[in-house]
Amino acid sequence: DEKDAWKITLFAEWYCDYFFLSVVDHHDAEEEIYFPWLKSKAEIPDKKYSKSHEELMELMGTLKDLCEETLQKKGLDCSKEIAALKEKVPAFETFMRVHLKEEELTIPQILRDHFTLEEDRQTVEKILQNGGLEMARTFL
Repeated sequence: DEKDAWKITLFAEWYCDYFFLSVVDHHDAEEEIYFPWLKSKAEIPDKKYSKSHEELMELMGTLKDLCEETLQKKGLDCSKEIAALKEKVPAFETFMRVHLKEEELTIPQILRDHFTLEEDRQTVEKILQNGGLEMARTFL
């Protein structure tokens, strides 16, 4: 519907230009900096997180493809894409909540048991420096 095309277009732009990029940056920081740092002093449930990270990124890629198709069509004649998003977004949201809960139940205890606040601060600072202003701008 032409009068409602703006809604799906704005959602697709937000997803592609902000949400997707922010989560990818977060994922990369975890995989390249944070989790290796945690493993330097502690054991973390590798397979559990690696598997869920891979599945989340795959699902996010599918959502991004749907959003990009919608943007190419300028939100018009997108009933197929909208139906797929309506099906996949709630599943993604549930999956993301479970994934985050797993990390939140495990990682803070690892930090308390094996690292100081200063060590954590330095590692977070390294992540922020690695991402630069563009990551900060997108994330905020």
